[in-house]
Amino acid sequence: MLKKNTELIKRELMSGRMMDFVSQISLRHRIQATDGYRDAAQWCAGALSALGVQTEVLSYRAAPKESAFQSRHFYEWECTGARLELVSPHEEILGDWQDCAQFVMSRSGAADFRERGLEVVYLDEDCKEEDCKDIDLEGKLIFSSAAAASLAWAFNKRGAVGMITDRIVCFGGFRIPEELLDSRGYCSFSYSDTVFEKQPCGFVLTVRQGLALRRLCRRMERERAADPAKPRYPVVRGYVSARLFDGHMENVSAVIPGETDEEIMLSAHLCHPKPSSNDNASGSAAVMEIMATLARLISEGRLPKPRRTIRALLVPEMTGSYAYLASLTPEQRGRIAAGFNLDMVGAKQAPDAGGPVCIHRTPEYMASFANDLAELITEYVTAAHADILSDGGVKYEYNFRVKGFSGGSDHQVFNDPTIGVPYLDMTQWPDRHYHTSTDSPDKIDSGVLRCSAAIAGAWAYAMATLERGDLPEIFAKAAESFTRACGEQLGRWQSGGEGDGGQLVQRMEFACDNACRALRGLMRFFPGDEELELLIEAECNRYEDMCHGFARRVMGLCGVERTPLPAQDAELERVPVRLFVSEMSREALKEYLEKPQHAAVKEKMNPMRGLENHIAAWMDGERSVGEIARCVMLDSGECDAEYALAYIRLLVDAGMAKWRN
Repeated sequence: MLKKNTELIKRELMSGRMMDFVSQISLRHRIQATDGYRDAAQWCAGALSALGVQTEVLSYRAAPKESAFQSRHFYEWECTGARLELVSPHEEILGDWQDCAQFVMSRSGAADFRERGLEVVYLDEDCKEEDCKDIDLEGKLIFSSAAAASLAWAFNKRGAVGMITDRIVCFGGFRIPEELLDSRGYCSFSYSDTVFEKQPCGFVLTVRQGLALRRLCRRMERERAADPAKPRYPVVRGYVSARLFDGHMENVSAVIPGETDEEIMLSAHLCHPKPSSNDNASGSAAVMEIMATLARLISEGRLPKPRRTIRALLVPEMTGSYAYLASLTPEQRGRIAAGFNLDMVGAKQAPDAGGPVCIHRTPEYMASFANDLAELITEYVTAAHADILSDGGVKYEYNFRVKGFSGGSDHQVFNDPTIGVPYLDMTQWPDRHYHTSTDSPDKIDSGVLRCSAAIAGAWAYAMATLERGDLPEIFAKAAESFTRACGEQLGRWQSGGEGDGGQLVQRMEFACDNACRALRGLMRFFPGDEELELLIEAECNRYEDMCHGFARRVMGLCGVERTPLPAQDAELERVPVRLFVSEMSREALKEYLEKPQHAAVKEKMNPMRGLENHIAAWMDGERSVGEIARCVMLDSGECDAEYALAYIRLLVDAGMAKWRN
């Protein structure tokens, strides 16, 4: 039934309606905790309700005194207008809020300099406070492509009023700013209320405007050096009408009731500036179409009512997932069996647009058969768009790939072991127009979007209706995944210089343990099925024999022996116990990171890398520090035991962990 249901769901999805959803969502400026986001949430809820899906809008307080687990909330932001004009040495309109919402930096403070004008001081992107001690910034605007947070010193200590930026984040190999001359980057001040003493104002130029203003600033500096009577800086006039205040933020929750209160989830973040069509009007539109199509097919009797409830969430990214989960009791969170997040899933797959759509598996600490089911369904969906070439090869019309875990969106929140939900992610990368004003509806491909929705929709329905008859295909795909995982671990072992055989065996056993935990997860869906449990254990025994046999053969071929692993320092034998739920935020550790004994952690900590989340995830109260570091290394490819120990000591100092022994 898996293939049959997948084909039915894909056939019944309405591409035109999905594209309409994308267009409607793209019309709204959807910054988290704003009226624009609220309008989008209410529109989506209304559209789903009109299509027969049970839907509600959930509201949460938006204020720094509120929090969800370790994630602090933030103020609501309101912007009602802004304009910036160059008035000297010549006149030019640089931007207006009514013309392009991304012209104003998100979370910008208020300012009004329409009467007196402000001088603009150019600072290089890598400029530091010590480099600018002779530059007067009081009452001026900074022009820089640096991140706003890195210039906090200029606003807090030196009296700068705000900034102008043409910042577009570059990604090596596929995007440079000069390829996006008429784009504005998505730029924002920090959501934290502790970075700036007074919220600066901020304006975003197109790359073309930024290049011209940079040339002007440098030319005026040269002319001033040659003739002190000449003005040193350009002058602008303008304003921002904005405020930060205690407010609210919203999630959209839609439900297709099942026979039980167990849930399979779909999610997409609804936020980001207008238009943000691929990131992430596409994911939100796909989730909406999935829910509308499944609800219709079930009501028409063409699909049976699912055993498990299917719930969809449209959220402000990360913040909404934290808020939703924190509003549930541990028992309610325990009813969520699995989930799939859709984040950027519909851009045209062309050199000047988007790359492959990647289905990211769960992290190894949340190993699940749900990954194998997703891979199976991806093959069903994309096979219909394949041509057999004359040489026997296969050419796919659309490029979809199944890859290892990658964080950075809402699935990361659910995958934390203290939440305990195996959660996959679908995202398109690279995307040339990511976080720019040119991420617009014309960049969306209805065919790519339809395939993305078909994969996630068929997966959600299959998970909600899983039957014994589906298991042979899942077992076969799981065995294929295990073999591939062994190959990946072998590759890492070889790239590390082919250490001794003990390290190879350790890698093979890691792959085997993860594969067995993934299979054993089936028992949640078939409780009390003793025959299935025996089959799973027999398969796990087979995996164990395979991994050890494979390791022996490789060691024989490479001429290496298995030697005992070296003894660990006593500190690495200690077992930490985690005392916090959900992921740890840097903000929650800020006070402790300033202590001298934690300087090494502060220097190395990188939220984009996510190493600290991996360390915390493997802290199950049973593993020692050395074992945790080993698991993180085998899982992510990086982490030394000394850093793991230093980070865990930081958690203990902050009262977020304790030593069991």
